[in-house]
Amino acid sequence: MIEYIAETHTYLKDGVIIPSVTQIIHKMMPNKYSGIPARILEKAAAYGDLVHESIEDYNRTGIVPENEVENVIKRYRTIAEANKITVASQEEIVSYKDMFAGRYDILGSVKEKPAIIDIKTTSTY
Repeated sequence: MIEYIAETHTYLKDGVIIPSVTQIIHKMMPNKYSGIPARILEKAAAYGDLVHESIEDYNRTGIVPENEVENVIKRYRTIAEANKITVASQEEIVSYKDMFAGRYDILGSVKEKPAIIDIKTTSTY
């Protein structure tokens, strides 16, 4: 059983803390965001969260949300239609043995081939 504690970004597998994929990436690239002010990183993270939530809502309902990322969701819709993206599940927690855990964005298919789809946002402030 995997438990996720959002406040601390902590994963527990059978009650034991295991690292997240994000934590492993930060260890591999410790200076990736050095020199970027915390407020910029927080703003970018909030934007990314909103995009992910809005794509998840769109995939579930087929309705483009009327919010500040509406145009991003319309672009996603165009890409999804052009590439025949189908969604089997989204935002599910997974783990590999007792080594790490994380959450995938979309599990489905692209042009009828099985795929794990990772949503990425980039931002300039």
